[in-house]
Amino acid sequence: MINSSDILRFIKDKSVDLPKEELERIIEEELNKPENEMDADLIEYCLDALNELESNDTVEIKAERTSDLKDNKITKPFKKIFAVAAAVAILAVGSLSVFAAVSDVSILNGLVELYNKYIVVRFDKSDNKADDYELLGTKLAEELKENGIYPVLLPEALLSKETQITEITYEFTDAITSVNIGFVYGTEKGNLMIDKHELQEVIGEAEYPNARNVTTLEINGVSVYVFEQSKKGTITFMDNQTEYTIVSSMTFEQAIEFAKTIK
Repeated sequence: MINSSDILRFIKDKSVDLPKEELERIIEEELNKPENEMDADLIEYCLDALNELESNDTVEIKAERTSDLKDNKITKPFKKIFAVAAAVAILAVGSLSVFAAVSDVSILNGLVELYNKYIVVRFDKSDNKADDYELLGTKLAEELKENGIYPVLLPEALLSKETQITEITYEFTDAITSVNIGFVYGTEKGNLMIDKHELQEVIGEAEYPNARNVTTLEINGVSVYVFEQSKKGTITFMDNQTEYTIVSSMTFEQAIEFAKTIK
């Protein structure tokens, strides 16, 4: 019986071209496995192969991760964890480029496109820059500065007594410095993900599946977008060349209140 390692070696063989349908079948087969048995490497390579087939479509999808996926963070880089979420989204809606073409779309401030079942935020068109940074003297801001993320906008609610920060993990590349901050706010679990882009040209767009109901908050000179994603509240915004996304188990209404504390 062929196992996932054999399939992965087959896909890595550049002399072999698998059709789109076969790549999607392999992804779906992996996603149907228990999460602790999923092969994230195989999913990632299948996604890369799909991206090559659609050479002009560069898809960056951020989605809420389950607790089991977060447990894999130590052994799997961020992009491999995100690959699982991306695969779920791609299989759910098919080709995102085709889906966008046939769906009604609403455009918000020229930066946010709201489709039938997902939202696109075009960070590369953003020229937002905060008027001030009020929480730079906090312990968390100092740690982020030591790791190359400065200046930084943070939700004051993240630093309150109601919140426990459970993890902080970093990923460093020449183009992007990333941090994933896990937290519990009251009884709600969440993650604040920050990507500091070192080069303007690497800033792209983010796509959020199962998203709707966008609310825009103008905070400290920055447009903060809050929307429902799989019935939960997601927050995202860009300050200069630093991109922020907060996914959590908070409701849409709770996420709006959380976002209002950004300083």
